[in-house]
Amino acid sequence: MADVDEIKSKLDIVEIIGEYLTLKKSGITYKGLCPFHSEKTPSFSVSAERQSWHCFGCNEGGDVISFVQKIDGLSFVEALSKLAARVGIEISPMSDKENQERSEKSKILEVLIVASNFYHQILLKSPVANLARQYLEKRGISTEMIEAFKIGYAPDGWHNIEAMLTKKGIDLEWAVKSGLSVKKTGSNNFYDRFRGRIMFPIDDASGQIIGFTGRILQDQNDVAKYLNTSESPAFRKSEALYGISLARKTIRSEDKVIVVEGQMDVITSHQFGFANTIATSGTALTRDHLKLLKRYTNQIYFAFDADAAGQKTLYSAAIMAWEVDLNPYAVTIPYGKDPDECIRHNLADWKGAVDAALPCFDFFLNQAFGGNANLTGVGKKAIVAKLSPLIAAVQNGLEKEEYLHRLAGKLGVSEAVLLNDQQASRPNSETAIKPQAVKPDGQEEQLIGVMLAYFDLLIVLPEIIFDNSSLQKVFDAISKAKKNNQKVDDIYKELPPAWKNRLNQLMMEQLRSHEQMDQPSIIIEISDRLARFGDREREGRIQQNTQAIATALKSGDKKKAQALLKSIENDIIVSNER
Repeated sequence: MADVDEIKSKLDIVEIIGEYLTLKKSGITYKGLCPFHSEKTPSFSVSAERQSWHCFGCNEGGDVISFVQKIDGLSFVEALSKLAARVGIEISPMSDKENQERSEKSKILEVLIVASNFYHQILLKSPVANLARQYLEKRGISTEMIEAFKIGYAPDGWHNIEAMLTKKGIDLEWAVKSGLSVKKTGSNNFYDRFRGRIMFPIDDASGQIIGFTGRILQDQNDVAKYLNTSESPAFRKSEALYGISLARKTIRSEDKVIVVEGQMDVITSHQFGFANTIATSGTALTRDHLKLLKRYTNQIYFAFDADAAGQKTLYSAAIMAWEVDLNPYAVTIPYGKDPDECIRHNLADWKGAVDAALPCFDFFLNQAFGGNANLTGVGKKAIVAKLSPLIAAVQNGLEKEEYLHRLAGKLGVSEAVLLNDQQASRPNSETAIKPQAVKPDGQEEQLIGVMLAYFDLLIVLPEIIFDNSSLQKVFDAISKAKKNNQKVDDIYKELPPAWKNRLNQLMMEQLRSHEQMDQPSIIIEISDRLARFGDREREGRIQQNTQAIATALKSGDKKKAQALLKSIENDIIVSNER
């Protein structure tokens, strides 16, 4: 693959981001309204010098690639490819296997587009689709929604898609690989997978069709109500989200996503103004689904069916949401069995239900206690067993502590008792900047921020010992990069990737606070900060050596005491010279 740094070096982050939002110069940075959360006062900052961005409102940040990833809902490779094409750089040759997979996926996508148009036109125009049109009309699906979601119909019969693809000169092996046809074992005969079904195309965030869900018109005991495209290089159920291409802009603008269970729930929601609604496609919700949604929002509203199965799904979904650090909410359906039925009965009821959605912990806390005022020990044990896995999944320490406190209060027990029952995952020190023994010092963080912001202005770095060991690693990486005449990007390569966002925030804070200062003044301030930290280290060393002298004299080691005294004198001389 082409070198990432080469691609980034040919891009102007201000130009790229300026195509998505209005930026105004403010000192040495550019400011604008953040596209990732609602705000009236600009808190989104872009540094042309550092080719980075940061929002002080929602605390998101990164480089030009991460911006395109987040705003377009792309993977790293997809965003990199898009930017590489912009500057005329070809992604370096892939392996034979990668080339084969990409070529196969590309061909499958072509076949799926052809099939989608075929099914859609049959639904709109063919007499064989009369019952399908009547079904959709009875369900209240508008013409606009049929067009927007490209809904189609697969006629009854064993060889319709086969005949159409053959007529277009498409090898039927591709129909099999695309999940549209089935090849009979031990023969060269094919038959259509989808027969007599309403077809719901499934697309990715960019609108590219990746598969289908087919629904029979009349429920039959021996026939599956829903049938999905088989897994392929284009379609993976664990990642596919129905309606995501139509919903993503509204999800981002409203900063929340509503997750429902079925295609009809999604379509009806969009038809009646809830365009931030999506569903999974033929599988239970997975962490991959949630990670994809996290590109657009951290607020996820689960609106699952009101039956026992729906509540079980909600419980599992909430745990997964907390595990990927999302904020899960539970929507209680006030009428009917699902959102589709509720919306069509009373739109105001549904709007009220979404607005009144409870954080999932509150929902399950209320559910667990119900009307039980006097709980026995066995009853309390059952509640703890129900709620402990939820609390254990929470990644944010403050949020976890709040839930423990509230549960302990409701149960009338100490938090220590609950903590003994918790099996919370320990944070990985390699994936987040965490204080080991000492809380991060504000001055230490500011020093790191100013060194990253004005790395090119640094001349000589003294030896500095930080109280926070994570910040010490950052400082050591900065010193190494300066010594080896490297760039800021090389510093990040020495550190855990998950630290980058926080470090970028520290850097942008310093750029913002110095935007009205000229370069000579900034150099003087940096030198003064470094000297003060050098003084702090010397003072600590003097204090330590003074205590060591007393110990040496007490043991009769005059030679060691003299050496320590000489070290103290040298530190005092350096301090006075400054």
